[in-house]
Amino acid sequence: MQLQKNPNLRNKICEIFNVPNQLQENVIQCGEEFVRSLYPDGPKFGDINNLRHHLYNKAMERQLPSALLDLSSLPPTKAACAQHSLRIYLQVQEWLGNRLPSTEWGWKLVEGQLLPVKTTLPPAPESLLSLVYCHCKTNCAGRCSCRHSGQKCSTFCSPYNGETCNNIMETVTEDSTLEKDV
Repeated sequence: MQLQKNPNLRNKICEIFNVPNQLQENVIQCGEEFVRSLYPDGPKFGDINNLRHHLYNKAMERQLPSALLDLSSLPPTKAACAQHSLRIYLQVQEWLGNRLPSTEWGWKLVEGQLLPVKTTLPPAPESLLSLVYCHCKTNCAGRCSCRHSGQKCSTFCSPYNGETCNNIMETVTEDSTLEKDV
């Protein structure tokens, strides 16, 4: 719908995805500009993170209980939008017959499978993530506070540095293997 209403958006921003050999920075910038254009007043924000922050504050001003705040209505973070834009560019180039290395355009190879890189940043600062931890003594079951908050257990958990947890956070290392974060 936005593309039909706004020819500038279609011509200026989206056209870059059809041009071979684009720099990743250009693709990321245009992808972010497109996402910002989907929100009222979005283009006036020079950065998608600023728009996200503004919309979050606006929702909080309405004094909604935090349980009612639909975070999916917020734009993605800058890092998530960048990876999504890279994957879109790769897909369009594939349709046009231009083969590009997937692992340079928003995908990672893990145990022989291509998986999307959702973001290059952690879900929250480590100082915030460390506030959620459990005290499970054996096999994190129904009472695990990490599991209840939607988090995986980490080295901060239990008096045993997470060694007794079976709800362990998996991380991808540089050599693309999965490791348990304990």
